[in-house]
Amino acid sequence: MNKTLLSLAVILSMAFTGCGGGGGSDSNTAASSNPSAPAPVTPTSPGSTPDTTPVTASLINDVRFADLATEFSAQTFGLDSWNPKAMVVHQDILYVANDSAEASILRYDLKAKRVLSSIHAQNISGIGRPWNRLFDLSVHNDRLYAASYSSNRVDVFDLGSGEPQFLMSLGTGSWSGDQHNTVVVHPMSVAANDQYVFATDTHSRINVWKQSEISSTNHLKAKKYARLSLPNCGYNCSARLEAVGNLLYASFNNGMSYVYDLTHLEEGATNVAATRQENVGTRVFHAADDQRFYAAHTSGRIDSSALPNTQNLQNIFPAAEESFYKYRTAGASTDQQLAGALDIQVSQEHLFSLFNGKIVMMPLMRLQQFQSNTAATVTALKQQQAQSRSYVLQDGESWETLTNENLRHFYMDNILSANLQHLGQNYSSLCA
Repeated sequence: MNKTLLSLAVILSMAFTGCGGGGGSDSNTAASSNPSAPAPVTPTSPGSTPDTTPVTASLINDVRFADLATEFSAQTFGLDSWNPKAMVVHQDILYVANDSAEASILRYDLKAKRVLSSIHAQNISGIGRPWNRLFDLSVHNDRLYAASYSSNRVDVFDLGSGEPQFLMSLGTGSWSGDQHNTVVVHPMSVAANDQYVFATDTHSRINVWKQSEISSTNHLKAKKYARLSLPNCGYNCSARLEAVGNLLYASFNNGMSYVYDLTHLEEGATNVAATRQENVGTRVFHAADDQRFYAAHTSGRIDSSALPNTQNLQNIFPAAEESFYKYRTAGASTDQQLAGALDIQVSQEHLFSLFNGKIVMMPLMRLQQFQSNTAATVTALKQQQAQSRSYVLQDGESWETLTNENLRHFYMDNILSANLQHLGQNYSSLCA
């Protein structure tokens, strides 16, 4: 049978209402909201009066997902090995607490993608000796805080000039002495806000200093403002601190968390108890510069939510609005699972997670879905209104014609064939 296929040369314009880009979920994220059903599409007959209502669009879905990740290892910094314990990001510089044989603070320029000079305590006037077990870093208002466990100090640097400048040390550099006023015993974590500096130590407490005590004249002799109670924090304690407004979060590797309300903290107060405590399975909390609150769970999953209500805290961590638990590096064919993090950071739409001796940096991409206030219109097409007609494929055309892209709208690169042998006869069929 001779069959002829015709193509209709028309211009087809389609508009979609309430449609998004791609699937509604991803292995790395949970959507922040659920899309509603799109408005129905209704055909408009030719000659009808167009709707003059101003077109507006409302956001109905906002999803972030982790793009191709970058891994930082010892080799990134030209080292054979390392022992990263903590990290912070400040003005596109990544700072890493490297607790190796000779502890140091490593630096990496994220924008220029190059290694910067490291900070070594023994080269700093006023310290003059290496850090002994460098456990934590924190940054707030252009100040970098470094907690050194066996050095019994929290060292403070000014980052305002671009290059770290040593300011002073909290503690005395010794575990013995006046523990009520000046001594900090084996600090393992540090945090700061506009008013205070906080450091945990192995005597089940969180030491608190006023920011006004941070000056060169108070080096190794700054007086504590208050002390908070941190239950079960002894020599094997692994607490992390995060300040969120007037709240202070303390979290442990086993998922136990404590929250302190500092609104009415009095000078000289001791053994101040947490206002809330709960095991929420979180190892690290992080209040990021994107005004989001992040929680790294013992499983490796990292949740994100709005910042907690510091005036009326209902839950230690608000309901998660998105989650990240897998990543993929360039050239890899499969995803990798995030593991329980020692530390996390979020800066400039990049999520950093420190686990298993490496740092993974994941760019956070955003996918937004909008819904219009007007329905899309579809013009009804009729064959008799076509401006022209042309043959696409018909029997008897030569191979040269079929494979000439200037003559046909598709390209043939194979001949389809079939063979049948029956009753001594051989039947062959070839078609393109």
